Amino acid sequence: MNQIEISVVIPCYNEEKILPKSIKALERFFYIHRKNFLYELIFIDDGSTDSTLELLNSYAESGKNIRVLNYKYNVGKGHAVRRGLNHAKYNNILVLDADLSVRPDEVLSVFERYELDRPESFIVCGIRKYAVPQTKIRIFLGKAYSLLHKVLLNVGVWDSQCPLKLLHNISDEFVGELKIDGFAYDLELLYRAKKKGIHILPLVVSYHNEPDSRVTFFKVLEMFVDTIKIRFLK
Repeated sequence: MNQIEISVVIPCYNEEKILPKSIKALERFFYIHRKNFLYELIFIDDGSTDSTLELLNSYAESGKNIRVLNYKYNVGKGHAVRRGLNHAKYNNILVLDADLSVRPDEVLSVFERYELDRPESFIVCGIRKYAVPQTKIRIFLGKAYSLLHKVLLNVGVWDSQCPLKLLHNISDEFVGELKIDGFAYDLELLYRAKKKGIHILPLVVSYHNEPDSRVTFFKVLEMFVDTIKIRFLK
């Protein structure tokens, strides 16, 4: 099998506690599968106020496959992901969260199930199979959000917020149309893809929830507002 070229985009905001473990896990995964992948890891520091940037730069100095992008002020996850997409050098771009709540091993099922040498564009969207129990409030908010975007946008994927996305042969022009800076960027990505006839392919993955998730009530409220905005974006 020919080596698969892949850029891994990971947005970061105040992740100093979890990054060492996550980077180690990623490097271990790609070392074990070094015959299968030609890869780069792109970390985007979204204006962190802790030592995230310093930590990332130290890893970049010692790891030839690690690139770091940063800017001074916190803008949002969507903005950070767009920066990563703009700088990726390969046609397969995998987006993951910094805590690796979806483990690197899940990537293998993407390549086992879908052919990546086909010329047309597509997006693989993870569908979470929870590995740990969720709080009642998270379950309620998740269902409410799913209902909202199904009514307003109907992208055909109920779990738009799963942190695993794989973009295959997505054009710079398409990336340039993305506007949402916050957590609802996933939904805009899928909504615009559907409007352009880009196939959205589901993939069931195990999800390991982090108890210190940064998705607060105010972030959820922002997601609801952004979802309504998406409906009217051009």
